Amino acid sequence: VDVTAHLFDNIEFCIMNGDETITKAQMETWVHSNGGTLVQYPTVETNYIIAAKKSLKVQNIVAEATYNVIHAKWLRD
Repeated sequence: VDVTAHLFDNIEFCIMNGDETITKAQMETWVHSNGGTLVQYPTVETNYIIAAKKSLKVQNIVAEATYNVIHAKWLRD
């Protein structure tokens, strides 16, 4: 996937899951094409975690209060 914009330059994302309106793969493609960096597991360098569903893993990350967790709707809008 080619980078076509620089909206997310220097921003690292960890996309946890998708839903019936947007898949994880679609979100990853969109973030990458806008210059964002993707990781499969959040690290201290991760700026945002994106999730469409509140899975157990996402609930645990929210409970830790270490990361900025945002809903996938943020990417869709």
